[in-house]
Amino acid sequence: RTPKSLSPYAIIMLNTACLDLAGAVASWMCISRLVHDHHFSMVFIYIGPCTLLGARWCHAIQCVHIFAVCQSIVFLLVSFAYRLWI
Repeated sequence: RTPKSLSPYAIIMLNTACLDLAGAVASWMCISRLVHDHHFSMVFIYIGPCTLLGARWCHAIQCVHIFAVCQSIVFLLVSFAYRLWI
């Protein structure tokens, strides 16, 4: 059982684990290749399993991946600060 003083920390770590899992699944689903053009543009070519669902789903899954990674980093920073504060 988690001590009372570490209960918020356990919740933060559970949220971080869930976001990491969502990020890993999204990363696996939308494996992409970045192609540079001569006109200073970038083109993503999706080669993962999301191509079976369509381009719109690939873009949505890519957004979920970026969101999950960013939120996971924020939660990790908060958890490190919380551990230093305790």
